[in-house]
Amino acid sequence: MTAAPRRAPWHRRTGALALLAALALPAWAQTPPPAGDAAAAVTPDATLAATAAAADAGGADTGPSLRERVSFNTFGTLGLSRLSLGGTRAIHDAAATTGIGSEWTGAYDSRLGLQAQFRPTPTLDLTVQTVLRRRAGGDVRLSTQWAYVDWQPSPAWELKVGRYMSPLYLASDQHLIGLAHPWVRAPSEVYGLLGNVDSLDGIWLRHRMPLGERTLSIDFYQASHLDDRGDLSVNHRRLTGLTLNLRDARYTWHATVAESRTEIGSPTLRALADAIAAPALGGDPVVAREYDLAYVDHIHFLAGGVRYEAGPWLVMSEVVLRRSSSRALPGSLAGYVTLGHTWDSVLGYVTVAGLRGRDPGTETRLSGVAAATAEAFLQFGREYGQTSVGTGMRWDVQRGVALKGQVDYLRPRIAGRGGTFIGDDGTYSLPPGRRAAWLYSLALDWAF
Repeated sequence: MTAAPRRAPWHRRTGALALLAALALPAWAQTPPPAGDAAAAVTPDATLAATAAAADAGGADTGPSLRERVSFNTFGTLGLSRLSLGGTRAIHDAAATTGIGSEWTGAYDSRLGLQAQFRPTPTLDLTVQTVLRRRAGGDVRLSTQWAYVDWQPSPAWELKVGRYMSPLYLASDQHLIGLAHPWVRAPSEVYGLLGNVDSLDGIWLRHRMPLGERTLSIDFYQASHLDDRGDLSVNHRRLTGLTLNLRDARYTWHATVAESRTEIGSPTLRALADAIAAPALGGDPVVAREYDLAYVDHIHFLAGGVRYEAGPWLVMSEVVLRRSSSRALPGSLAGYVTLGHTWDSVLGYVTVAGLRGRDPGTETRLSGVAAATAEAFLQFGREYGQTSVGTGMRWDVQRGVALKGQVDYLRPRIAGRGGTFIGDDGTYSLPPGRRAAWLYSLALDWAF
């Protein structure tokens, strides 16, 4: 199969122009938020509200000035991490080709982001967010995470067109902004199920309605997402979803149902599918269609979660189910629970997470090499899974700045195989004789 095309060059040019604009116009940088609200400074709703307030203060006669219509925010993470074992690396998702090894590295978690927003009218704004980071394929690049036009004709309705934040998970809309989360990184058992789907290209319609002291947001979106990693490309070419968020002063309830038609391009996967289809190798072209990842007709994604914050307590939990029409991608169930407690400016937390693949059964319609090749796909589905326990602390040093430390104990599902690891030999396993590993992480997060 021909590999999916790379993203058009205009995305990189847009990111570079945004960074140059930030350097050229420092006087327009937005004032940092009050303590405890630093993460909100980089959310679209917060910036919209701040810009709208500035517009109202500008006076009816002259209107807001250009400075009041434009805002800039920056965020980033300086991270260090290492794995307790050599010979393997901890990865965020099964499609990753590189990860965290036994030497301390800042490449995996570190990133630098800039968000620019222009509000030409009270109901319209244009937002661009660019991030410099190392991708899951191992390359470092400046990517445009957001580039959308937002039209809000009334407080109840909102329409986004372009590239916008992913609404699939409870915390995915600010997934790259470390200051918005308690952890050094979100649990990979859950947030790695669809690969690096940090943003979507398409349309997003939101309707808000008050329900007593709560607000219900109903989001409908149809979009696409391309994750190109060189020899491997994952193209969610048509992703349709519905997300509900119910919020009040203490709770955020989240639910998502989504479906994607996906193309996974890889010379290795193509060769395996061809082997299953070859009659000379005991294969069958009809059966091979069930293992061919070049076109997966349906990937179903269901997610539910809750975040509770009251006084010193923090509770977060999500459960995610993924299913597909391909026997080579049979599906999985994952979830986590995080419990945290704050003492002054220090948050301590514990996270328990789990991932379990769906058993795809056995294959009896093939023979020879084709049967052995199909069994390799099926075995990965049977063994795919992991449990982890992590504990960490977050210290909010000052407004907009937090220091974090985290230790995770990661245990693959079956005898060191099937977890979120990739060995030096290319297998998803720990070194022989090892059944678990420790992951150590430090991070400095900021947002202004």
